[in-house]
Amino acid sequence: MSHSTIDVTEHGMGIISAKVGFPARTFIHNGQLYLRFMDYIGVPCRLDELTTEQIQLINRMREDLIAAAQVDVSNSRRVFESMLSMIEPGNMLELGPGKFPLRIDGGDWVPFYREIDGEAADLLQTNGARVLGRSDGTRDWTMPETLKAICAVNVVHFAIDLAFTRSALVRLDGKGLMLANFIDGNTSMPLALLSLLSDLDLAFKIFRPAGASACEWYVAASASPEILRRIRTVIEMKR
Repeated sequence: MSHSTIDVTEHGMGIISAKVGFPARTFIHNGQLYLRFMDYIGVPCRLDELTTEQIQLINRMREDLIAAAQVDVSNSRRVFESMLSMIEPGNMLELGPGKFPLRIDGGDWVPFYREIDGEAADLLQTNGARVLGRSDGTRDWTMPETLKAICAVNVVHFAIDLAFTRSALVRLDGKGLMLANFIDGNTSMPLALLSLLSDLDLAFKIFRPAGASACEWYVAASASPEILRRIRTVIEMKR
């Protein structure tokens, strides 16, 4: 643990940032213990204890970091896209896509989105996306009966709705794939997700692909041993 001696910007709700980043994973600022998130952001509690309002604020800060090329999310997106290319396309549910949903080239993917960030959900809807719980003027979008893929990009370290996630996972096709990544430490949600997968008898593989940060992990889950074998083969080929 260290004491912050760098220039810090306070954004409200206990969230702070530093243009040069925070060197330690935990540090003291103005007598308050902070946890580093995405190198440049400091949060005053565990990631799974952040409120919806704090997460929305962090989302806006993250968007600025991506726009300024201080944070590169292209590698994680490539991992998701390459894994999804190994299964037959169909209905896909992305949890918490923010303003940057996955773009899967090729195949007949039908994406649906679950987003609690109102600003991001508004943008998705404006762009014609199928946002669950919202209407496009002619229909109200609800979760389809069967899902071929469930994805969560940089989401599972926050507090996720486990009841909703369970309701999605029970709709996962027998040859479908659930894929998520998360930052280890300072959150209990990854373990909660793994417990949920076990309860539903979904086999899973935890891995860290080439190019991932030291604290970033991925989990792939499926009812199909063949799908997980394909995942394992791709991971080993890219090492």
